[in-house]
Amino acid sequence: MRPIFELSFMPEWLASKPVGNPVGNQVCHYKGNSDPPKNYTEWGELIGALGQHMVSKYGEETAGEMFFEVWNEPNDNFWHGGEGQPGQGNLTKQSSYFEL
Repeated sequence: MRPIFELSFMPEWLASKPVGNPVGNQVCHYKGNSDPPKNYTEWGELIGALGQHMVSKYGEETAGEMFFEVWNEPNDNFWHGGEGQPGQGNLTKQSSYFEL
């Protein structure tokens, strides 16, 4: 049995629209931010650091067998990428998810 890591709600410091902002998107009882990152380079560095941590803690072989899911059900109304987000140009909801 292997764990499944779900990467979904965006950390406030990285969200393109912070929840405190009137247009920020909160979902579920977790009040998680469902906006894409304001900076994909920083997002990539964060995910890279997570991967490095997993390899350091569990070893490359074990970490390589773990499952990661990026945003459960992105086609649902929770994901708010591609909706006029700063720096995303004309990305659609689907293409902004693939960018993530």
